[in-house]
Amino acid sequence: MVETTFSKGIVVKFKFQLWLTQGLTSKNIWERMEVIRDFYRPENDPRGLYDKIYKLVIGLLSVLEGNLSYDKYVDGWLSLGLDLKCVHMGLTYNVSRCFSCYILRKYEVGADIAIRELVGNWSEELASIEMAWARYVFVLLIYKDKVRRCDINDPYSDEISEKIENHLKNTQAFFKELSARNPSVFTCMFLTIDALIKVMDEETFSQIDILAAFEIALASSVEYHHYLLEAVVAEECARWLKTVSKTNTMTTKYLKIAYNAYKAWGLTLKVEQIEQELILDIDLSLDLSPSPILRSQRRD
Repeated sequence: MVETTFSKGIVVKFKFQLWLTQGLTSKNIWERMEVIRDFYRPENDPRGLYDKIYKLVIGLLSVLEGNLSYDKYVDGWLSLGLDLKCVHMGLTYNVSRCFSCYILRKYEVGADIAIRELVGNWSEELASIEMAWARYVFVLLIYKDKVRRCDINDPYSDEISEKIENHLKNTQAFFKELSARNPSVFTCMFLTIDALIKVMDEETFSQIDILAAFEIALASSVEYHHYLLEAVVAEECARWLKTVSKTNTMTTKYLKIAYNAYKAWGLTLKVEQIEQELILDIDLSLDLSPSPILRSQRRD
Protein backbone atom coordinates (compact mmCIF):
# COMPACT_ATOMS: atom_id res chain seq x y z
CA MET A 1 0.00 0.00 0.00
CA VAL A 2 2.80 2.41 0.92
CA GLU A 3 4.61 1.58 -2.32
CA THR A 4 1.49 2.31 -4.40
CA THR A 5 0.86 5.55 -2.53
CA PHE A 6 4.50 6.58 -2.90
CA SER A 7 4.42 5.82 -6.64
CA LYS A 8 1.39 8.06 -7.11
CA GLY A 9 3.14 10.79 -5.17
CA ILE A 10 6.10 10.46 -7.55
CA VAL A 11 3.76 10.91 -10.53
CA VAL A 12 2.39 14.12 -9.00
CA LYS A 13 5.93 15.34 -8.37
CA PHE A 14 6.85 14.64 -12.01
CA LYS A 15 3.79 16.52 -13.31
CA PHE A 16 4.76 19.54 -11.22
CA GLN A 17 8.31 19.56 -12.60
CA LEU A 18 7.05 19.03 -16.14
CA TRP A 19 4.75 22.05 -16.02
CA LEU A 20 7.42 24.18 -14.36
CA THR A 21 9.88 23.27 -17.12
CA GLN A 22 7.33 23.90 -19.86
CA GLY A 23 6.98 27.49 -18.69
CA LEU A 24 3.54 27.48 -17.07
CA THR A 25 2.96 30.33 -14.64
CA SER A 26 2.52 29.81 -10.92
CA LYS A 27 -1.24 30.32 -11.25
CA ASN A 28 -1.47 27.75 -14.07
CA ILE A 29 0.51 25.20 -12.06
CA TRP A 30 -1.69 25.69 -8.97
CA GLU A 31 -4.79 25.11 -11.10
CA ARG A 32 -3.46 21.98 -12.79
CA MET A 33 -2.18 20.52 -9.54
CA GLU A 34 -5.62 20.95 -7.99
CA VAL A 35 -7.13 19.04 -10.91
CA ILE A 36 -4.80 16.04 -10.64
CA ARG A 37 -4.77 15.91 -6.84
CA ASP A 38 -7.93 13.82 -6.55
CA PHE A 39 -7.30 11.97 -9.81
CA TYR A 40 -4.15 10.29 -8.45
CA ARG A 41 -5.29 10.03 -4.83
CA PRO A 42 -5.11 6.36 -3.66
CA GLU A 43 -8.31 4.74 -2.38
CA ASN A 44 -6.72 3.78 0.91
CA ASP A 45 -3.99 5.89 2.47
CA PRO A 46 -4.35 5.72 6.27
CA ARG A 47 -1.03 7.51 6.87
CA GLY A 48 -1.99 10.37 4.56
CA LEU A 49 1.32 9.89 2.76
CA TYR A 50 0.02 10.97 -0.63
CA ASP A 51 -1.37 14.26 0.68
CA LYS A 52 1.91 14.96 2.50
CA ILE A 53 3.93 14.43 -0.66
CA TYR A 54 1.51 16.55 -2.68
CA LYS A 55 1.61 19.35 -0.11
CA LEU A 56 5.39 19.44 -0.01
CA VAL A 57 5.83 19.31 -3.79
CA ILE A 58 3.46 22.20 -4.38
CA GLY A 59 4.67 23.93 -1.20
CA LEU A 60 7.60 25.29 -3.21
CA LEU A 61 5.13 27.70 -4.81
CA SER A 62 4.06 28.88 -1.34
CA VAL A 63 7.71 29.59 -0.49
CA LEU A 64 8.18 31.55 -3.72
CA GLU A 65 5.00 33.52 -3.04
CA GLY A 66 6.19 34.39 0.47
CA ASN A 67 3.39 32.47 2.18
CA LEU A 68 5.62 29.79 3.72
CA SER A 69 9.04 30.25 5.31
CA TYR A 70 12.02 28.31 4.05
CA ASP A 71 12.64 26.76 7.48
CA LYS A 72 9.04 25.54 7.83
CA TYR A 73 9.16 24.12 4.31
CA VAL A 74 12.31 22.15 5.09
CA ASP A 75 10.84 20.97 8.41
CA GLY A 76 7.81 19.71 6.50
CA TRP A 77 10.01 17.56 4.29
CA LEU A 78 11.92 16.13 7.24
CA SER A 79 8.68 15.31 9.08
CA LEU A 80 7.63 12.93 6.29
CA GLY A 81 9.84 10.20 7.66
CA LEU A 82 10.87 9.17 4.13
CA ASP A 83 14.34 8.14 3.03
CA LEU A 84 15.48 11.36 1.34
CA LYS A 85 18.48 9.50 -0.07
CA CYS A 86 16.01 7.88 -2.48
CA VAL A 87 16.89 9.39 -5.86
CA HIS A 88 13.33 10.53 -6.59
CA MET A 89 12.41 12.24 -3.33
CA GLY A 90 15.98 13.22 -2.50
CA LEU A 91 16.39 15.10 -5.75
CA THR A 92 13.06 16.90 -5.36
CA TYR A 93 13.92 17.83 -1.76
CA ASN A 94 17.32 19.24 -2.68
CA VAL A 95 16.20 21.00 -5.87
CA SER A 96 13.39 22.67 -3.93
CA ARG A 97 15.78 23.77 -1.20
CA CYS A 98 18.34 25.01 -3.72
CA PHE A 99 15.87 27.00 -5.81
CA SER A 100 14.36 28.50 -2.64
CA CYS A 101 17.87 29.52 -1.53
CA TYR A 102 18.49 31.16 -4.91
CA ILE A 103 15.29 33.18 -4.73
CA LEU A 104 15.79 34.07 -1.04
CA ARG A 105 19.43 35.05 -1.71
CA LYS A 106 20.77 32.38 0.63
CA TYR A 107 23.59 31.71 -1.80
CA GLU A 108 26.13 30.27 0.63
CA VAL A 109 23.58 27.83 2.08
CA GLY A 110 22.26 26.87 -1.35
CA ALA A 111 25.69 26.34 -2.88
CA ASP A 112 26.69 24.11 0.03
CA ILE A 113 23.56 21.98 -0.52
CA ALA A 114 24.22 21.87 -4.26
CA ILE A 115 27.85 20.78 -3.91
CA ARG A 116 27.51 18.37 -0.98
CA GLU A 117 24.04 16.89 -1.51
CA LEU A 118 22.36 17.76 -4.81
CA VAL A 119 25.01 16.28 -7.09
CA GLY A 120 24.74 13.05 -5.11
CA ASN A 121 21.11 12.74 -6.30
CA TRP A 122 22.01 12.86 -10.00
CA SER A 123 21.15 9.50 -11.51
CA GLU A 124 20.49 7.91 -14.89
CA GLU A 125 17.25 6.59 -13.35
CA LEU A 126 15.76 10.09 -13.45
CA ALA A 127 13.91 11.67 -16.35
CA SER A 128 15.62 14.42 -18.35
CA ILE A 129 13.23 17.04 -16.96
CA GLU A 130 14.12 16.14 -13.37
CA MET A 131 17.85 16.23 -14.10
CA ALA A 132 17.51 19.48 -16.04
CA TRP A 133 16.17 21.40 -13.05
CA ALA A 134 18.79 19.86 -10.77
CA ARG A 135 21.61 20.93 -13.07
CA TYR A 136 20.04 24.34 -13.74
CA VAL A 137 19.76 25.30 -10.06
CA PHE A 138 23.25 23.92 -9.46
CA VAL A 139 24.71 26.38 -11.97
CA LEU A 140 22.64 29.29 -10.63
CA LEU A 141 23.87 28.76 -7.08
CA ILE A 142 27.50 28.10 -7.98
CA TYR A 143 27.47 31.27 -10.07
CA LYS A 144 25.96 33.40 -7.29
CA ASP A 145 28.22 31.92 -4.63
CA LYS A 146 31.31 32.52 -6.77
CA VAL A 147 30.29 36.16 -7.10
CA ARG A 148 29.80 36.34 -3.31
CA ARG A 149 33.15 34.68 -2.63
CA CYS A 150 34.94 36.97 -5.08
CA ASP A 151 33.56 40.00 -3.23
CA ILE A 152 35.01 38.78 0.09
CA ASN A 153 38.16 37.15 -1.38
CA ASP A 154 37.18 33.65 -0.22
CA PRO A 155 37.71 31.27 -3.16
CA TYR A 156 36.78 27.58 -3.15
CA SER A 157 39.48 25.06 -2.30
CA ASP A 158 41.33 23.55 -5.26
CA GLU A 159 39.54 20.23 -4.72
CA ILE A 160 36.05 21.76 -4.73
CA SER A 161 36.94 24.06 -7.63
CA GLU A 162 37.98 21.06 -9.73
CA LYS A 163 34.72 19.23 -8.91
CA ILE A 164 32.67 22.31 -9.78
CA GLU A 165 34.52 22.78 -13.06
CA ASN A 166 33.81 19.19 -14.07
CA HIS A 167 30.12 19.52 -13.16
CA LEU A 168 29.82 22.76 -15.13
CA LYS A 169 31.37 21.20 -18.24
CA ASN A 170 29.15 18.13 -17.97
CA THR A 171 26.07 20.28 -17.42
CA GLN A 172 26.81 22.42 -20.46
CA ALA A 173 27.17 19.28 -22.60
CA PHE A 174 24.00 17.81 -21.04
CA PHE A 175 21.89 20.85 -21.97
CA LYS A 176 23.44 21.17 -25.42
CA GLU A 177 22.25 17.65 -26.22
CA LEU A 178 18.80 18.15 -24.65
CA SER A 179 18.18 21.47 -26.39
CA ALA A 180 18.99 19.92 -29.75
CA ARG A 181 16.33 17.25 -29.16
CA ASN A 182 13.70 19.48 -27.54
CA PRO A 183 14.45 23.18 -28.13
CA SER A 184 11.15 24.56 -26.85
CA VAL A 185 11.75 23.11 -23.38
CA PHE A 186 15.51 23.17 -22.85
CA THR A 187 17.06 25.85 -25.09
CA CYS A 188 16.32 28.67 -22.63
CA MET A 189 18.08 26.78 -19.82
CA PHE A 190 21.05 25.91 -22.02
CA LEU A 191 21.57 29.49 -23.20
CA THR A 192 21.24 30.90 -19.68
CA ILE A 193 23.84 28.45 -18.39
CA ASP A 194 26.09 29.32 -21.33
CA ALA A 195 25.91 33.02 -20.42
CA LEU A 196 26.64 32.41 -16.73
CA ILE A 197 29.59 30.14 -17.51
CA LYS A 198 31.00 32.85 -19.77
CA VAL A 199 30.82 35.33 -16.85
CA MET A 200 32.62 32.82 -14.62
CA ASP A 201 35.31 32.59 -17.33
CA GLU A 202 35.47 36.32 -18.05
CA GLU A 203 39.23 36.21 -18.71
CA THR A 204 38.44 34.22 -21.86
CA PHE A 205 35.34 36.10 -23.02
CA SER A 206 34.94 39.80 -23.68
CA GLN A 207 32.13 41.89 -22.18
CA ILE A 208 30.58 42.07 -25.65
CA ASP A 209 30.59 38.26 -25.86
CA ILE A 210 28.98 37.98 -22.42
CA LEU A 211 26.29 40.59 -23.10
CA ALA A 212 25.52 38.91 -26.43
CA ALA A 213 25.14 35.55 -24.63
CA PHE A 214 22.70 37.08 -22.14
CA GLU A 215 20.69 38.73 -24.92
CA ILE A 216 20.46 35.48 -26.90
CA ALA A 217 19.26 33.63 -23.78
CA LEU A 218 16.72 36.35 -23.06
CA ALA A 219 15.42 36.33 -26.63
CA SER A 220 14.99 32.54 -26.44
CA SER A 221 13.00 32.79 -23.20
CA VAL A 222 10.76 35.43 -24.77
CA GLU A 223 10.31 33.35 -27.91
CA TYR A 224 9.11 30.34 -25.93
CA HIS A 225 7.04 32.45 -23.48
CA HIS A 226 8.91 31.17 -20.42
CA TYR A 227 8.47 34.02 -17.94
CA LEU A 228 10.41 32.40 -15.10
CA LEU A 229 13.54 31.73 -17.16
CA GLU A 230 13.19 35.14 -18.81
CA ALA A 231 13.15 36.76 -15.39
CA VAL A 232 16.18 34.86 -14.14
CA VAL A 233 18.37 35.61 -17.16
CA ALA A 234 17.30 39.26 -17.28
CA GLU A 235 18.04 39.76 -13.59
CA GLU A 236 21.43 38.06 -13.81
CA CYS A 237 22.27 40.19 -16.84
CA ALA A 238 21.34 43.30 -14.87
CA ARG A 239 23.46 42.20 -11.87
CA TRP A 240 26.45 41.55 -14.11
CA LEU A 241 26.06 44.87 -15.96
CA LYS A 242 26.05 46.68 -12.63
CA THR A 243 29.60 45.41 -12.01
CA VAL A 244 31.01 46.34 -15.43
CA SER A 245 29.09 49.41 -16.59
CA LYS A 246 29.78 52.98 -15.54
CA THR A 247 26.13 53.96 -15.96
CA ASN A 248 22.92 52.30 -14.81
CA THR A 249 20.99 52.70 -18.06
CA MET A 250 21.37 49.12 -19.32
CA THR A 251 21.23 47.68 -15.80
CA THR A 252 17.91 49.39 -15.24
CA LYS A 253 16.39 48.16 -18.49
CA TYR A 254 17.22 44.52 -17.77
CA LEU A 255 16.12 44.80 -14.16
CA LYS A 256 12.77 46.15 -15.33
CA ILE A 257 12.41 43.26 -17.79
CA ALA A 258 13.12 40.84 -14.93
CA TYR A 259 10.58 42.61 -12.72
CA ASN A 260 7.82 42.34 -15.32
CA ALA A 261 8.61 38.69 -16.06
CA TYR A 262 8.65 37.70 -12.37
CA LYS A 263 5.35 39.50 -11.95
CA ALA A 264 3.84 37.73 -14.97
CA TRP A 265 4.97 34.33 -13.64
CA GLY A 266 3.77 35.05 -10.10
CA LEU A 267 7.01 34.97 -8.12
CA THR A 268 5.98 37.41 -5.41
CA LEU A 269 9.22 37.36 -3.43
CA LYS A 270 11.28 38.47 -6.41
CA VAL A 271 8.74 41.09 -7.39
CA GLU A 272 9.00 42.61 -3.92
CA GLN A 273 12.82 42.44 -3.93
CA ILE A 274 13.20 44.21 -7.26
CA GLU A 275 10.38 46.64 -6.50
CA GLN A 276 12.39 48.00 -3.59
CA GLU A 277 15.41 48.48 -5.85
CA LEU A 278 13.29 50.22 -8.48
CA ILE A 279 11.95 52.61 -5.88
CA LEU A 280 15.32 53.33 -4.29
CA ASP A 281 17.82 53.22 -7.13
CA ILE A 282 16.17 53.94 -10.44
CA ASP A 283 15.69 57.14 -12.35
CA LEU A 284 11.96 56.96 -12.97
CA SER A 285 12.25 59.32 -15.94
CA LEU A 286 14.17 56.63 -17.82
CA ASP A 287 12.37 54.69 -20.55
CA LEU A 288 11.98 51.26 -18.95
CA SER A 289 9.87 49.63 -21.65
CA PRO A 290 11.21 46.44 -23.27
CA SER A 291 13.27 46.85 -26.41
CA PRO A 292 11.41 46.85 -29.77
CA ILE A 293 12.87 43.41 -30.53
CA LEU A 294 11.49 41.92 -27.31
CA ARG A 295 8.09 43.55 -27.79
CA SER A 296 7.91 42.19 -31.35
CA GLN A 297 8.85 38.68 -30.24
CA ARG A 298 6.27 38.75 -27.43
CA ARG A 299 3.51 39.71 -29.88
CA ASP A 300 4.57 36.94 -32.25
